Order: sequence, then structure tokens, then C-alpha cells
Amino acid sequence: MLRLTLTRSAAAVAFALLALASGRLSADDDAARTERWVKALQHTNPDVREAAALALLKQGAKAKAALPALTKLLREEKEANVRAAASRALLEIDEAVAHEDLLRRLGDAKLPADERRKVCRALAASYRDEQATVAALEAVLADADVQEIAAAAIKTIRARRGLGPVLLRTIKGGGGPLTFSPDGNTLASVAGTEVKLWDALTGKEAAAKGGVGDVHCLAFGPDSQTLASARADNRIQLWDVKTGQFKLWGVRHSVESLVFSADGKTLTGTNAGGSVQRWDVVTRQERSSFSAGNGVHAALSADGKTVAVIDNGADAWLTDLETQNQIAKFSREDVGDGRLVALSPSGKTLACVLKVKEGEQGQLTEAVLLLDLTTRENTTELAPRVVLKAARVNAVTFGPDGKIVATAGAGKSDDSGEIKLWDARTGQELATLQDDKPVQSVAFSPDGTTLATANSAGTIKLWAPEVVLAPARK
Repeated sequence: MLRLTLTRSAAAVAFALLALASGRLSADDDAARTERWVKALQHTNPDVREAAALALLKQGAKAKAALPALTKLLREEKEANVRAAASRALLEIDEAVAHEDLLRRLGDAKLPADERRKVCRALAASYRDEQATVAALEAVLADADVQEIAAAAIKTIRARRGLGPVLLRTIKGGGGPLTFSPDGNTLASVAGTEVKLWDALTGKEAAAKGGVGDVHCLAFGPDSQTLASARADNRIQLWDVKTGQFKLWGVRHSVESLVFSADGKTLTGTNAGGSVQRWDVVTRQERSSFSAGNGVHAALSADGKTVAVIDNGADAWLTDLETQNQIAKFSREDVGDGRLVALSPSGKTLACVLKVKEGEQGQLTEAVLLLDLTTRENTTELAPRVVLKAARVNAVTFGPDGKIVATAGAGKSDDSGEIKLWDARTGQELATLQDDKPVQSVAFSPDGTTLATANSAGTIKLWAPEVVLAPARK
């Protein structure tokens, strides 16, 4: 009997040997093929086990029956490569099965309309087998119960693939702060003295919270069911998104930036000058309050643990909210007129809107400096990584992965607006979106597939950034 010794890199060879040993592999049905690879998961050679796991991975939902065997292998296997292959296979098969179930439920006319609309929303957020997904959604467009949301889902999927129009939807309803819920289903905006909630997929109004007064900022809780708004009269409103009921309490300082802790139990706010306040969400009692410095604008990190402040002279610094100690500072002689700061979701990059000196005469020109925070040492100055030549900026934000920066403000004329998208690493301008009025605020959806902007005329626009970013990456 001939014995073959396989090396760790021979998984592909093992795959071929198993295929040859199995006989008429291509003619076998899915169940028989799955059964064959499940048996191979018990082989004494780890390369064969790895190859079997990878073969099941390629079968996707067709290998559903292999899930118990893969789970057992992952629990008992000692070889790292085999465990990694089993883990990948489990994840792929689980996701494929869930996706097939969504497609099945979408076509089930007996399913309640509300449930089918939820399926459409889930499919719009899925990146799996987008061609088949679009075909399934197109098949239900004649159904009045799901027609609108199915059409919106198709439009979203096509835009994510770089197809279709860059402008997805236009909403009349607010030129103030914008924020998406963490689940990506809801967009909150401010219109006059109202906070409005919109279906982020269809653009339809979901609710309006009236009589709240002027609002400086908004923030969703991690469960997407709680919305905090900071009012100009130094009060915080905490809304239950479903019922519309709210809690209201007064605070010592105005608040212009809000963020919830990851567990939703703490709400942190800061004003432009850097005064930081933290409250217990349940009791609404203040937990701490201190000044992070004397600035003109401040921004909180996504986890609520760090605050960035910039002053008139364009000095910028970061403060740890737990220790209240300054952890980094940026200061240069060739900058001035600091106005805005923003932190990337990971906290690794700081964006500062200020003016830099250019030319022999040292003329000040507005720009956005991106500062790399990963190389900083405690209390040391930061060196800028890249300068974005952006002017007339009213808002700046990062995409959810930190790779894209969006700046928004006035266009070439005072009565127009524009949004620029930049590569956060190189500073390359990737795309420009035009608006008919100056843009006041901008926000990315949690998955980065939608960019929401609000202009001075009270119009919200939902854009598909991938439509313009895809050609720029080629």
C-alpha cells in the first residue's frame, strides 16, 4: 500500500486526492458530497481535515448538514490551520443558510406584510449573492405590501455595487444635526423645534418629536431604541424611539456633542469650550464634570473615553475622560483659526479644520489636517499625517472604517454647497458631490453605504458614496 505524506501547505493536494478517491464527485448530489466531506473531517491527516473543511465552505448553504460535525471539529481540533478552516466554514455556511432563509421568506405570500418588509430591509443590508437578491426583490415588486421597500432595497444594493444614481433620496425635513442609529435603520434629524426620525432605507418619516426647542446635537444609544438630544436651554432629552416618551433634565453647561457608552449606561456631553459632563442614563444624575481646556470646538470619541479640543490658535489636544489627563497635543506656528475637530471611529486619526500658511507671504488658507494618533506618546506633540485642501467647511466626519473623510460646506458660491470625499491615508480627493445650498451637517451610515447631508434650506439628501468612490479606486 502506497503511503503519501502531506505537508501543511498541501491542503490543495489533499483536496484533489479526496476528490479522486470519491469517484464520480461532480455527478454526486449535494447531500452525498456533504456526507463525504464530513467523513473526511475525521481523517487522521490534518491536511485532509483542513481540505474537507474548506470544501464544505465552498458548498455554502448546501453543506448545512455539516454544521454539527464542523462545530465538533472546532471544539476538539488541536491543529491551528484546521481550526481556522473549520471556523471559516461554520461562519460561511451559517450566513449562507440565513440568506437562503431570507430569500425563501420573501417569496412566502402567507408571511405577514410587516415580516416581509423586515426581510427586505435585511436583504438590503446583506452583501451576499447580490445578483440573486436583486432578482428576488424584483420578483415581489408587484406586491403592494412590500413594493416600496423592495424598490428601495434594490436601489441601495445597486448603489453599493457602484451602479445607479449617486443621489438616492431627497427629504424635506431639517438642516441641523444628523445621526444614524447603530442598526442603520433610522436617521434622526432636526427641523426647527422638532426632532424627526426617518426610515433610512425608504426616506419615509417614521416619527416626529415636537416642541423640543433648538437642538445642538443628537446621539442614539447602542440599542438604537434610545435617542438623546441636547437643547439650547441647557437641558437633555432622552427619548424612547418606539413610544415617543422622554425624560428631561437640566445640565450645568451647554452641550454640543453627545455619545453613549458601549453599555448604554453613561451619556457623555461636551460643549465647544471643552467642558465635559457625564450622566447616569437611568438616574440622570451627573457622574463627573471637568474642563478639558479652553477651546472653540470639541468632539468626543465613539466610545466616549476621549475628548478632542481645538482653540482659536489651532492648538489641538486630547484628554482621557477617565483620568482627566491630557494624552497628546498638536501645536504648530504655521497654522491658526482653528474651528472644528473630529475623531475617527477607531480613535486613530484626528481631523482639525483650521488655516495653514502658504506661499512666501504666508497667506492663511483653510484646510483640514489629519493627525495620526497611533504613533503618539503620552503628552508628546503630534505630527500631521496629511493636509486636505478643503475650504469653507461646515462639517467633517469619517466613514465607519476610518478610511474615508467627508468634508461639507459651501461650494464655489456662497449660495451653493458641496461635499468632498477624501482618502484618509493619502489625502487624495476621491469625489465631489454638489448641493444647491451650503451643507450644514454630514453623517455616514454604520455600514458606510449611505452618506446623509443636510443643507441650509432644510433639505436632507441621502447619497450612495460607492457610486463615485468605485471609479476613483480603479
